[in-house]
Amino acid sequence: MPKHLILCDCSGSQPLDSEALSAATGLPCSKVHSHLCTTESEAAAAALQDPDAIFCCGQESRFFTALAEELGQDAPAFLDLRDRAGWSRDALKAADVLPKMSALVSEAQLDLRPAKSVDVVSEGLCLIVGTADVALPAAEKLQDSLGVTVLLTDAAEPPLSRGFDTIRGQLRSAQGALGGFEITVDALQSLDVTGREWSWSAPRDGGRSECDIILDLRGGTPCSPRLKSAKAICVQIPNRLWRWRMRCLPQASWWAPSKSRSMSKPSHFSVRIPAPARPAARAVSMPAPPVPSPPMGTALPLIR
Repeated sequence: MPKHLILCDCSGSQPLDSEALSAATGLPCSKVHSHLCTTESEAAAAALQDPDAIFCCGQESRFFTALAEELGQDAPAFLDLRDRAGWSRDALKAADVLPKMSALVSEAQLDLRPAKSVDVVSEGLCLIVGTADVALPAAEKLQDSLGVTVLLTDAAEPPLSRGFDTIRGQLRSAQGALGGFEITVDALQSLDVTGREWSWSAPRDGGRSECDIILDLRGGTPCSPRLKSAKAICVQIPNRLWRWRMRCLPQASWWAPSKSRSMSKPSHFSVRIPAPARPAARAVSMPAPPVPSPPMGTALPLIR
């Protein structure tokens, strides 16, 4: 059974010729309505009884879908003739837009396969890599919208800001894609922010972590061969509640997040790095210390 076009000129704001459109497309068309979503909703309800009806209105698709649900019918197909043709600058009369409307109707009948898509989820954990003169200003600009951790690659003094976390080391590798990077850092040093003077920990190799966004400001070869020319990756992200804490495990493992409802924006890296092997404890025999002799002239105690 052929499709049936349900037409509406949206309060007379677009030119429509039902007979001409039907002749051009070969599909039956309804009369031209003007208020199908308001005062003529009974006509819309009647048209919904036809499973082959195509409502030529994209703006009020939610209204017609809800009406179909209320009537126990399936949601109809929709075609936006108004915004894509009827409201164009050249739409002075129906004949002016008839070719374009006919093409849109033909397109709507094509059996097109949906394009492949990939869901990308970002929790807003951003790693900025570079020297202090470029990485720290970038972190200050992003700290209010992303959970920023700065990986300093030079021997600069540690920053005094607590709006973001700072570590120091060399990025060995970064694999993955937006929303799921796996990172390995050598010569990793964490920043001890306790006391009057902040200091770096001893360097350790093999630190690993995950992040969603990498902002590579080193200016050399990208951190991953897959990134090639893409030196920076930034996207708008949802406001999720995360907090990252720093801790060290006795063996190589991944940095992992811990949720915190008290945070209003994503926060930072935690650090897990391999701990050095500890030697096994062994028993050691030590000679007993010699008993000192009493000084000359000291009376010995009587032994009874």
